[in-house]
Amino acid sequence: AKCQLRNCICSFPCYNQISLADIANFAHVSNNTCMQIFKNGIRQSPVSYLIQYRLKKAAELLANTEMKAAVISEECGFHDVPYFYRKFKEIYGISPIEYRKSNL
Repeated sequence: AKCQLRNCICSFPCYNQISLADIANFAHVSNNTCMQIFKNGIRQSPVSYLIQYRLKKAAELLANTEMKAAVISEECGFHDVPYFYRKFKEIYGISPIEYRKSNL
């Protein structure tokens, strides 16, 4: 079930909103079971896992495309650009722009 939950998040386009119910339905488990699997198996909340997954996709786009950071933010499901910048810096230790420059 743990792999099914990870696959679910990976199968949704990044820009889509995704709920706990969406993830649970994909894996054919209840919402409570879904939360338990994340808590005990993945050791992250579904929201935390989704944010990290989306930030990883954003980092790939920053390193491999010339898309503007604000566009990447939207493409990766962050509809609030300042929030995207804040979360990116929290995880990677540098801003998206600095990340791009370091990967040229």
